[in-house]
Amino acid sequence: MKTYEEITKILVDKRLPAPWFLLDELQERDKVIKELQEKAHRWEKAFDNADKQYLKKEKEAAELRRMIERRDERMTEKDATIKELQAEIKVVKKAIEAAGKVINQKGAQICELKEQLD
Repeated sequence: MKTYEEITKILVDKRLPAPWFLLDELQERDKVIKELQEKAHRWEKAFDNADKQYLKKEKEAAELRRMIERRDERMTEKDATIKELQAEIKVVKKAIEAAGKVINQKGAQICELKEQLD
């Protein structure tokens, strides 16, 4: 499709009579086409930018998922360690209670021996 300038040049070069009202309409259509092409270009740029932003956010989201997974793994390990330590604490508490009972028994025996000696 030829533009207004191209058609005008052909008509002038060949010295043909020009229906100016049609040329005016052609000029208007060329103007509208140019505006639409510019809008289309702006939209393409906007879509490209949106795609880039989307990819950037996807990358950030993937990194955040990896960070959460690593944190969850660490927490699971720490939970296991806490459970092990709690079990060991129970064993130690029982040992301390048993030792306390033995100490009380020995203390009672010492008191009895001391009374016998007096």
